[in-house]
Amino acid sequence: MNKICTSIEQSKKLIELGLDTNTADFKYVFCGTLHGEDIYQLELGEPNVDEECIVAWSLSALLGLMPKHIYQNDQVYFLYYDAYKGSFVYACEHNDYPPIEEKVSENPLDAAFEMEVYLLNNKIT
Repeated sequence: MNKICTSIEQSKKLIELGLDTNTADFKYVFCGTLHGEDIYQLELGEPNVDEECIVAWSLSALLGLMPKHIYQNDQVYFLYYDAYKGSFVYACEHNDYPPIEEKVSENPLDAAFEMEVYLLNNKIT
């Protein structure tokens, strides 16, 4: 399944970790409740003050927020496509192998989300 932007759950996690909501490029607009379940419509753009919504980030928005080169404490952080695994990988590596932190996903948006969560949790900019 191709994802256009972060899910509502992923968006809430990024907001909870302090990601600036002004950097989001999508929004889930609340439409109402049906059978006890909230219904949202995904839209491109910034929220209006009249809307009840949850902001969301596209892959390009998430990648645009990440530092181009992240080196901290002799560690390097990066996101890449692994042809052998057939998936996208977010990794934190030290000068030696194996990686300190590695998340594998078939979807690049999910890998970028995991990387952004790691960076926010560890206050890496």
